[in-house]
Amino acid sequence: MCSGDEECSEPTPLCLDEMCVASAEGQPCSSDAQCDPSAPICNQNGQCQDGSEGDPCGGNGPDDCSDAASHCAMDGKCYDGSPGDPCNAAPHCMSGTCDGGMCT
Repeated sequence: MCSGDEECSEPTPLCLDEMCVASAEGQPCSSDAQCDPSAPICNQNGQCQDGSEGDPCGGNGPDDCSDAASHCAMDGKCYDGSPGDPCNAAPHCMSGTCDGGMCT
């Protein structure tokens, strides 16, 4: 049990809901303002996330995704554009090549 981050230490440095946790990922929210900086985005499912590859997106489009995984694909997940990731156009891919709906 904790009442503030100062009572927690690595590998669980955050105090959320009186528990020391590693990240705010998955914590309930209704806006970004309710999320900790470790997971600053409140997604369409009402959970805090960091917007990394595989995180859900859709309701807020690319705003649900971080800069490192900025493409919100048709499957409703964030992707970084590495080979094998889904794409609609070349800018969605690190290589600049989208072939058959997949980054190459």
